[in-house]
Amino acid sequence: MSTARALHSLPPHVPPELVVDFDFYHVPAPDGDLHEGFRRVRSSAPEVFWTPRNGGHWVANRGELIREVYSDSTRFSSRHMSIPAEGALELMPPVTLDPPAHTAYRNLIAPRFAPKAISALTDRVRQLTINLIEGFKHKGECEFIGDFALKMPIGVFLGLVDLPQSDAPELLRFAEISTRGSDPVEIQANFAWVAEYLRDKLEERKRHPREDLLSLIANAVIDGKPITPEATIGTCVVILSAGLDTVASTFGFVTRFLALSPAHRRQLIEQPEIVPGAVEELLRRFAVTNLARTVIRDMEWHNVKLKAGEMVLCSGAIGNLDPEVYDDPLTVNFSRANAGNNVGFGAGPHRCVGSFLARNELRIFLEEWLARIPDFQIKPGAEIETVSGKVNTVKYLPLVWKV
Repeated sequence: MSTARALHSLPPHVPPELVVDFDFYHVPAPDGDLHEGFRRVRSSAPEVFWTPRNGGHWVANRGELIREVYSDSTRFSSRHMSIPAEGALELMPPVTLDPPAHTAYRNLIAPRFAPKAISALTDRVRQLTINLIEGFKHKGECEFIGDFALKMPIGVFLGLVDLPQSDAPELLRFAEISTRGSDPVEIQANFAWVAEYLRDKLEERKRHPREDLLSLIANAVIDGKPITPEATIGTCVVILSAGLDTVASTFGFVTRFLALSPAHRRQLIEQPEIVPGAVEELLRRFAVTNLARTVIRDMEWHNVKLKAGEMVLCSGAIGNLDPEVYDDPLTVNFSRANAGNNVGFGAGPHRCVGSFLARNELRIFLEEWLARIPDFQIKPGAEIETVSGKVNTVKYLPLVWKV
């Protein structure tokens, strides 16, 4: 991160002292720790700053400011949830709608992701997890991202929407571009593809409804009227994007950490009762989403002049590693009392509806993996690739263990 560049192109209301050359698509990873790269932004830049990268946008650089942006839909709109704004579908309920319009869509899908509904999936998720691990355990090695981190969440998701497992590769490619793509043309083509893919599936669900999530959305009534085709596709895209990628990315960072920390592995193995709390702490320490909001009207916010239409980046990694919120934030402490009160899943009316499912998947993964492969490490000589973007991720993670 460096000082300001291209000052001549700055909006006139942005003072030079608030300009930092920061690109959230290219955050350095000191000693392989991408989240440490985000923490350094938090520690070295103003609490609100402007970056000329990616079209120019503001960054909320404190945990409480991020929570404030997420929670205040009267000043910060969710109509564009990522930077750059171009390329995605215009209508992606409920995440691109502000209250009160988003409420009906959230209420439509929320019951399928409530604790009771997710608990009913536990046996299916656990069996899928066991089957995947047993499939490579005897080999003494795996490439964790491809062999497990991507396969487990998509297996769960495809069951929720009753789509064939054979569609997994194409859907994973869609998730990759939608969450890490920065080229608006590529992003737009990607969303056009998934819209066409879903259109046929949703039409079939309207003719022959099933018990799956796609059927629920395809036949929904919103504010007394049948859901529109555009809103149907947009809602499904939201669930698809979140269900396929964010959990897989979290798995990657958590597993890299555990491979490097035998002491934390032993804690989880010897004290299985702490696993639920450990899940909260791991989700705090390794937040993966970098979301955006749009300024609704000209205003002064924390002594900074914002103009209507400007975008504000809210990084979960920055918010969850704020020392004003968490003592010694880089340290993974399974006894941390306020770990669950983090912004990794957002905050306010748009807090992620799938957060309980993500927690459940991570908990089951820890229980079943550590029961079968308690001691493992990163393959000697391997170079681990981490990538920042709309969703931070580990691209490649080869592991080895004794059999």
